[in-house]
Amino acid sequence: MKGEVEGRAELRWRGEESKLSRGSWRARWTSSTSTSRSPKTLQRQLVKCVEQLKREKQQVEGTLAEVREKEDEISQANKDQLIKLENVQSEMTQLNHQHREVKERLKEERRRTEELRRVKSDLDEERRLQNGTVEKLQREMSAKVEECEAATEKLHSCRLMKSERRATQS
Repeated sequence: MKGEVEGRAELRWRGEESKLSRGSWRARWTSSTSTSRSPKTLQRQLVKCVEQLKREKQQVEGTLAEVREKEDEISQANKDQLIKLENVQSEMTQLNHQHREVKERLKEERRRTEELRRVKSDLDEERRLQNGTVEKLQREMSAKVEECEAATEKLHSCRLMKSERRATQS
């Protein structure tokens, strides 16, 4: 865009320069016609003037063509940049969408992790309570086994005594 403005400014400057140049040729031609000169001299001067003006015209046309070419290049570069910008914006939109999805998945994963921690904590507490219950039941069972063993021994002693009494009575 800057190059385009500079090119147009240069073209305007050259155009104004050409106008000044034509003005100076007109002034020369007017002054030369007012003085007494020969027609051949005037014709040669006019031919030189026309040739000079043709050269200047060609320069201006060349400059104009260059400016237009630069303008086209800048326009194409601008279009290319707009396409790149659209692509980057599209990619950014996709990345934002992916970021939101990943963020949601992470949030869900954290929620599940927290739930698993609670479940683990509950299971640990339940296991602790069960271990206490198992220990209590084992103590009670040991006490019952001891009672049973004592009762069995007592019963065995009683039978033994009965047997001995019968043996002694017989």
